[in-house]
Amino acid sequence: STPSNVYHFVGAIESTPEWMLDIAESFGILLRELGSISGSMRIPADTDGSSVNIALGSFLESHRDQYPEMREKWETVNSDYEGYFKALKRYAYRPFINYNSNSEVNQVLYPEADVIDPRTYMYLHEFIELEESKATEKGEDPELILLSTWMINRSEQIPNLYRMPFETNNVDISVNANGLFSFNSFFLSYPKNRTEPIFDREFRKMYKDITGLLEWGIKEDIVSKRPDLSLTYYPSMFNFYWFVARNVQLIQSVESVPYPEMLESHNRLALVMRNEGTQQILGKGQLTNKGSQMYWKEFLGDYAEREWGEDTIFATALAVNSLLDIWTVRIKKSELRWVKKTPLEVKDAITKGMAYLNAKLEEWMPSLSNAFFSGSVKTFETLPWFYPGTISEMKNGRKVDPKEATLRDVSRDLYYSWKGYVSSAEYRDMLDNQTWFGFKTPHSFSSFNQFKASFPYWSSESMTLALSMLSIAKFDSISQAGSAPPFPEGSFEQAAFQNFSVLPKSPCVHESLDTQAQHHQQIHSMCATSG
Repeated sequence: STPSNVYHFVGAIESTPEWMLDIAESFGILLRELGSISGSMRIPADTDGSSVNIALGSFLESHRDQYPEMREKWETVNSDYEGYFKALKRYAYRPFINYNSNSEVNQVLYPEADVIDPRTYMYLHEFIELEESKATEKGEDPELILLSTWMINRSEQIPNLYRMPFETNNVDISVNANGLFSFNSFFLSYPKNRTEPIFDREFRKMYKDITGLLEWGIKEDIVSKRPDLSLTYYPSMFNFYWFVARNVQLIQSVESVPYPEMLESHNRLALVMRNEGTQQILGKGQLTNKGSQMYWKEFLGDYAEREWGEDTIFATALAVNSLLDIWTVRIKKSELRWVKKTPLEVKDAITKGMAYLNAKLEEWMPSLSNAFFSGSVKTFETLPWFYPGTISEMKNGRKVDPKEATLRDVSRDLYYSWKGYVSSAEYRDMLDNQTWFGFKTPHSFSSFNQFKASFPYWSSESMTLALSMLSIAKFDSISQAGSAPPFPEGSFEQAAFQNFSVLPKSPCVHESLDTQAQHHQQIHSMCATSG
């Protein structure tokens, strides 16, 4: 995919006199950088855009009576579902692909599956080590399958046509949340006889592993610790919360699911989102001076001691939508209910968040800015060369030792990546005691707003308005509807709501899938019959 409008603009810049470029740069408009940025936009097919497309098609399928022509048009150009899901598995990230006895076979099927951006391995290494430890305890070979961003291998790139940024794949935790939403939407919208060939053993494993990644990411609050690495292309942490929350509400709002793994996934995510996830969202909220409104903010417009809060409407709309999706059940297409025992703290935050949105949207020319999408490099410290790598070579095959090299050795001809898996102790030594191209690995992230640092991001006022309207519509629906009835005695949901601020002693994953399915059906039927 290539943005032709950007290329036309870059062409005009190339003929602009140097003195005009200097003036623009004095105002912080870095026109010279657009040339290199546009080159990085010749990119291959990606998992994220494909997931959004699958979710759209699933929506049209489930609303085929309302949009028959649109659904038919979509189907004519999106009919190879099995081919798409096979491609997802082919290009998925598998850090343990060479760990077991089938490594030679796996390398033929998935030749670059354990090669990943060094920045991805940095933020994921604890999760990978955890999965390895679990498998070892069971006496099994570890296996982990996660969605990578790009649906291509390095050997399949075509020079000057399309390639991956830095020529290596990565794992974005928000992209995985979007992918899970597309899976859930697809399997709920299409008949089981069409989806069964897709939901094979390998896909089930990937589905469970994505759920585990999201669950771990929320428990560890990874989007606060390393937003620069985990939110590779979606710098907004509230984007991530909402992407996960959509999955929670989608599953809890249907009478049944075609596969037990879907229910298990919902229960794990619902539990963590109603505990750690909610606490994180509430903890990031701020009250206005009078205390009658609550808002959330990201980073646009803030630097040093100045806080312009240019993205507060966007962040607040996402936070409110997230809380609403976590704590409501959709009874009909336009009717919501609070889940029983929704904490008053949550309801109060949503109400005050809505008051803030209503007040800000009525202002003259409110700031609707956002950074909903970006490049992978945010600041100097997020360049991939400062993180441990196991592949470092020039295009002519000459090896470059990253422990001895400096930034002077970095060029467009350098290929730098991470391959395989190492023990926790070995990786810790790489982080603490070794340098990479002359630098120690950054263990933390300071801020998106740094002196003389800039990165490209996409902003859409229409998206801010759409998210705001969505939250208003949901709040209006639930304000008039009331609450759902109590959950059944002993159910997962009842356990999760025993004490809002303390994790339940018996999480849902300890229940059998049959018990979970029974509770889910009871809960939905009770909610559906409530007045």
